[in-house]
Amino acid sequence: MFLEKGYWPVLHVQHVYTNTQSRFHESQGQDFKDGFQPYPSEPVFQKIVNSAFIRTNLESYLRDKRIDKLVIAGFNLPHCVSTTTRMAANLGFKTSLISDATASFAYPI
Repeated sequence: MFLEKGYWPVLHVQHVYTNTQSRFHESQGQDFKDGFQPYPSEPVFQKIVNSAFIRTNLESYLRDKRIDKLVIAGFNLPHCVSTTTRMAANLGFKTSLISDATASFAYPI
């Protein structure tokens, strides 16, 4: 549907940390990084677990818009990005992950 109009929609997923001790809790700053803020027309799906499909309306949004192909990029590859990508494929979406458009950070042990 969107490709017929000549563009690909951009959707954003934001992890909202509920643990007040987390360095990513909203009191510590979990805003979008400069240059990556959504435009007003771009939807934002807020999640609290590692998959953008759990406890969000992302899947229903995609199905309502008849979007069946996803190109995924994002930050934290071993957790959120990986889980969302695998779950998208499990739900039947044709899924591509852009490895050069992902990032991670070292976790303390």
